[in-house]
Amino acid sequence: GTEKIGRAPVLDFADRMEIRCLSALRDRQIGWRTIRLASLRGKEVLGTEHPFSSNRFKTSGRTILAEITDEAGDHHLLDLIRDQFVFERVVLDSLRKGVQYADKDEPQSWTPLGEDRKVVVHPARAFGAPVVLPCGIRTRVLFGSFCAEESQEPVAQWSKVTLEAVR
Repeated sequence: GTEKIGRAPVLDFADRMEIRCLSALRDRQIGWRTIRLASLRGKEVLGTEHPFSSNRFKTSGRTILAEITDEAGDHHLLDLIRDQFVFERVVLDSLRKGVQYADKDEPQSWTPLGEDRKVVVHPARAFGAPVVLPCGIRTRVLFGSFCAEESQEPVAQWSKVTLEAVR
């Protein structure tokens, strides 16, 4: 069953990555009925409870696809709505940008500003809040300190981090 705090369900990291994906699909005018059908088929075909957080999930902007690997190791795109293979390789890579996977179906962490920017969202760090690496200070704390001080230097000194981390 789903964990709850009081009456509210607890969202794990894969749930949060799925919500990002669902938002992007809705932004591209893909309807809820199509998304629901793709979710049901994706759970079956991919064998995962979180098909939209899987690295095998793709979209061409018009339909929802899953990358399937056959016995020979060849990759094919399956249209989850029409239940047929497609040849078009136009995919929505922006959803996967910055997401690191343990395997193709388990998102482990996310660098929302890009891998070179030191901000990471990881479920095992700061309860999944964004932190600055390598120090692990929450971005919210650094931003709040910056707003109070109106300068990066004192925040860096007080937090014992680099100016780059504050930026």
